[in-house]
Amino acid sequence: RAARLNLADIYLKRSQFRHARALLDDLISITQEDERLEILPDYIAANMGLATLIESTDGANWEVLECLDRVLDRAPHHEAALEMIAPLLRANQKWGRLADILMARAQGEGTSEERLPLLLECGELYQSRIERPDDARIAFEKALDLSPADDTALDHLRGHAVGNTGMYLDAHLCRQIFLFGRQA
Repeated sequence: RAARLNLADIYLKRSQFRHARALLDDLISITQEDERLEILPDYIAANMGLATLIESTDGANWEVLECLDRVLDRAPHHEAALEMIAPLLRANQKWGRLADILMARAQGEGTSEERLPLLLECGELYQSRIERPDDARIAFEKALDLSPADDTALDHLRGHAVGNTGMYLDAHLCRQIFLFGRQA
């Protein structure tokens, strides 16, 4: 397996894309049914390599998405796959999947400054594109956990509370809106 990955890398460096793709496709077919943990890095490397190759040569978004989905099926928090798939989902207007990906990235490693915009975009998508208000509320609440005075999250939650009279806001959130919220 390692030899195939190395040879595919050599073909890529020499711009012999057809040969590299054939090797990566072969490696994926060999490793996809094998659930052993020692196989996983090769499977992920082959799919990531193929996704990168396709994206840089063909631009066939659906094939790139398939490769990245295979990676995320086996390694749901694979940061490079999560980063690579988000723009493709945005371009294809796959809003539900994009929101789920952004939430996964926001729950992963990273600083508050890196995670906050992911949660805000996620909340916006849940609220305006796919109409999942409860998921939007959760995303904005998580954003407030990172930045208690964030105007965007406070405004959305204030609007959500006004628009949903039956909605329950916990005491912590009410206090944040009271302390940091601006008068509308």
